[in-house]
Amino acid sequence: MLQGVRGDRRWAFRGHGCRWDAPDPAGDGVALAGHESVARLAFVAALIGCLGSPVGAQSPPPPPARPRVIVVRMVERVPYGIAFDPVRVSAQPGDTVRFVQAGGMPHNVEFRSVPMAADLGELRVGPMLVSVGQTYDVVIDGRFPPGKYVYVCTPHEVLGMAGIIYVEERPR
Repeated sequence: MLQGVRGDRRWAFRGHGCRWDAPDPAGDGVALAGHESVARLAFVAALIGCLGSPVGAQSPPPPPARPRVIVVRMVERVPYGIAFDPVRVSAQPGDTVRFVQAGGMPHNVEFRSVPMAADLGELRVGPMLVSVGQTYDVVIDGRFPPGKYVYVCTPHEVLGMAGIIYVEERPR
């Protein structure tokens, strides 16, 4: 290590750089070495922080969304009348739309308008629910391609009891 004084400033050269005004009260380079170690440690920590993950590495994709149970209540409300609540819902493959009888009159679910590719089979018309708390589940599966599904309560269609399920693709 070379050391020197230039004017009122002290300098030291240790083979890898020159440092001005480095504290070295004993003149033996010990304080300078400690200062350089701290500087090196700070540099390495900053470098690691800047690099982050290895080049080309990507964060893992988020886990797929779990299927949901979407509740639609069949209600009688004064003064609004008979209705599905909520009237519109969005669902994805794997979700279940659960219709719950919440009123005193019998209700059912009949799909009236569906996408051309839909083949609902026996799901096109559901059972009549007559007791409070009865449920009817519709699982959004391969029979439900993405699109708009309009349904009604058959005995109360003339009173405007209708709803919509928007089937969306599940994000990948």
